[in-house]
Amino acid sequence: MTGSKHVTVLDAFWHVVARGLASRGVGDHMGDSDHLGICMPEVRTEARRLGVQLPAGKPLLDAVRTCPRLVRISAVRSRIRHSTVRCWVFKK
Repeated sequence: MTGSKHVTVLDAFWHVVARGLASRGVGDHMGDSDHLGICMPEVRTEARRLGVQLPAGKPLLDAVRTCPRLVRISAVRSRIRHSTVRCWVFKK
């Protein structure tokens, strides 16, 4: 996927995240004010609900990895589920 396609995918990704956070279809699993912990399966589910097409599998993950806001991908103690969740952690 080229750089410009990554930008398009990132725009769609952040659109889904913003709408999902507002509707609570996507949760912020982090418990701090500086970072946003996103669970990718929630994003995919919310994208389907919204009718937004995100690439399946590796192309989506590769595009999101190019996001300058990405801090790390790690297991976090979810403030929503009160269990460990694998999250993509971004700067707010």
